[in-house]
Amino acid sequence: MSVSCGDFRTFAVTEEGDLYVLGTNNRGILGTGQFDTDDQPIPYRISHEAVFASEEVGMIASSPFSNAVVTRHGSLFTWGSSWGLGHGRRVTESAPVYADKATFEVSSIIMVACGVCSSIALTKGGGVWTCGKEQHAGTYADDNVFHCIPAQYFHDKKIVMVTSGDHHMLSIDTEGMLWAWGDNRYGQLCCGALDEGEGETQPVLVPPTTFDGSKVAYVEASSESTMVVTADSVL
Repeated sequence: MSVSCGDFRTFAVTEEGDLYVLGTNNRGILGTGQFDTDDQPIPYRISHEAVFASEEVGMIASSPFSNAVVTRHGSLFTWGSSWGLGHGRRVTESAPVYADKATFEVSSIIMVACGVCSSIALTKGGGVWTCGKEQHAGTYADDNVFHCIPAQYFHDKKIVMVTSGDHHMLSIDTEGMLWAWGDNRYGQLCCGALDEGEGETQPVLVPPTTFDGSKVAYVEASSESTMVVTADSVL
C-alpha cells in the first residue's frame, strides 16, 4: 500500500491495487479525467482494471502540479501539468497516461517521485531517469521526455532509492552514499553551503563526513528541505 499528499488533495493505494483520490481537482490533478469542476470531498475510486491496463497500483507520488503511479508490474503512469510528465508533449493530462517501457530500455520501474517542474524514476537495474527543467533533471534541457543520467555521474554505483523536492533531487547508492542535485538556495542539497545561482545540474556526492561517516539508509525531500536517516538510526 502507498499514500501521498499534494496541495489540497490526498491519494491512497489499497491492497487490491486500486487508487483512491480526494480533494481539490484544479486542472484535473486528481486523475479522474475531469477538469476543474469535479472536486472529490470523499474518496473516489480509480480502478486499476479500467485505468492502469489491469495492472495493480503499487506506488503513488505527487507534487503541487503532477502525479505518478508505479504499478506492481513496473509500469509508469503520469498526469497533471505539462512539465515533467515524460510524454514528449506539453499538454495538461487529467487522467493517467502510460509511459512506454521502451523509454526506459524495457526496464521495470520500481520507484518514482515528482517535483514542481520535473520527475525522477528508478528502474530495477538501478538506472536513474529524469524529466523536466535542466537544473532539476540532471543533464538535459526540458523536452518533456525521460532521459537516463549516465552511471558515471554516480561513480558507476547502483542507485537503490530516489526522491524529489520541489526543485531538487536526491538518490542513495548501494554503498549508502547520498547524491544531490538541483536548487540549493536553502541548503537542501546537504552540501553545507547556500547557492543563489542555478544550483547543481549534475549529481554531487554529499561527503560522508556530513553524517559522521555513517551510511545513509533513507532520504526524503519536502518542498525546500531534505531529511536523512542513517544506518545508525540517526535523523
